[in-house]
Amino acid sequence: MASNSYRAAEYFAPIEDHRHIQLELRSRDAFRAAMQLSDWSFEPLEIVVDDQRLSGYCLAPHQPRDGRVLLAVSGFDGTLEETHLQVGVAGLQRGWRVVLISGHGPMDTLRLNPQTHFVPDTERWICPWSTWP
Repeated sequence: MASNSYRAAEYFAPIEDHRHIQLELRSRDAFRAAMQLSDWSFEPLEIVVDDQRLSGYCLAPHQPRDGRVLLAVSGFDGTLEETHLQVGVAGLQRGWRVVLISGHGPMDTLRLNPQTHFVPDTERWICPWSTWP
């Protein structure tokens, strides 16, 4: 997947290199383009918490088997796109709706918020996702 190739290039680029963010955004954009051709519905999500834009994705089979939802959080140096490959596909294959979210600190958030940092009170950024429709 092109998204993963851009992600690998970004991962090994020094964080202070101006290409770092460009590669991350290309990874995200390639993933979003691929999802438009996938076998499931796809919706990019975004909320704002503490003046930071937090990203997410909602994916679902066109004919979900039941109302189950798999919520997966990307973490540390991971991305939502990687989380999709690691756990999201398995949930979709089982007929579940999959919601991938990111919080303060990880690479997903760094793309749009260079001042981001991890916070100890996870509930502050995870609870607002529950208000997403």
